[in-house]
Amino acid sequence: MAKPPATQRRGLPGVLLRLASFAEGAWSRYVFGPLVATAPPTVLLTYYDVGLGPVTVLPEGWTEFLTQHQFWLLIGSAAWVYFFYVASGFLQRISQASDGMKDTELSALFETIDRVVEAKATRFLECAKRIASGEKLAPGNVFTEITKPDQQILLLAVGLHSFFGAIDVSDVRFKVTVADMDDDGKPVGWFCYQPLSDPPRTQIEVLREGNSAICRAAATRRLVIVEDFEKESKKGKSGAYVLANRETVEEGSLLCYPVYDPAMSKTKAVPYVITVVADRKRYFTRDKKALYEWMLKKFVVRLRLEHYLLVLKQHTGGGERANGNQTS
Repeated sequence: MAKPPATQRRGLPGVLLRLASFAEGAWSRYVFGPLVATAPPTVLLTYYDVGLGPVTVLPEGWTEFLTQHQFWLLIGSAAWVYFFYVASGFLQRISQASDGMKDTELSALFETIDRVVEAKATRFLECAKRIASGEKLAPGNVFTEITKPDQQILLLAVGLHSFFGAIDVSDVRFKVTVADMDDDGKPVGWFCYQPLSDPPRTQIEVLREGNSAICRAAATRRLVIVEDFEKESKKGKSGAYVLANRETVEEGSLLCYPVYDPAMSKTKAVPYVITVVADRKRYFTRDKKALYEWMLKKFVVRLRLEHYLLVLKQHTGGGERANGNQTS
């Protein structure tokens, strides 16, 4: 599996990150680094011990300076080596901190996806046991028994919600929604949401406005990130955040990720849009866009599979959505 992408930083943090990346390279570790660390004290010690007479090499006045400040220059050369390796350790920590995900976070991701797969495997096993026991099941009934795409999509939403909760260490509250989209790329309802005790407060009619994050994600087929609800709401029509209450703005940030379906026509290419909301501003930031896309794709690949099964099931007798609404 591909390694999670690292965080992309701008400004001074970006410069430090690039330095850290260079310091991690073999050329820096075994050639450039040792040379820079040892060159100044080596030159000084050689001069004082052998007496190279740098007057022919150095500008006028440097020989006198070297002679008058011998003690402090030797102390400084030792300090140079110390601070060089302290700085190297600092850059190494920056490099490690920029890694896409920690091992514990990757474990949480795999465990979440495994639970969804295990639920499907359990249905297959139960149906296989019934057939093995001699129960007669029509082929169409077998498909209906083992195929529960509405439940699987709900489990994916539950898993995504629990995943963000598992990797967070700052007591942030999350919400996850899966919006049904029409042929025009507008939301028509909620396929499911988590937690069930906290349903979305923004009306679908309001979210159908073209500048909502959900509509933008469907139109561009790309991840939309809103770092700060309040700041985004002040942009007016150019902003990607639509107020649930026209008078107040809640603190938070969000991700909107379209479930792209290449098998459908252009007008039906985005059947769902996933939204993850955090109740803290700048919890989701644009410099981690590649990492968010990497994580969400793990869920979207499986959600797309369940969507295909749902379409097939509708053509073989219909089914119910996770929210209890009859599919058409």
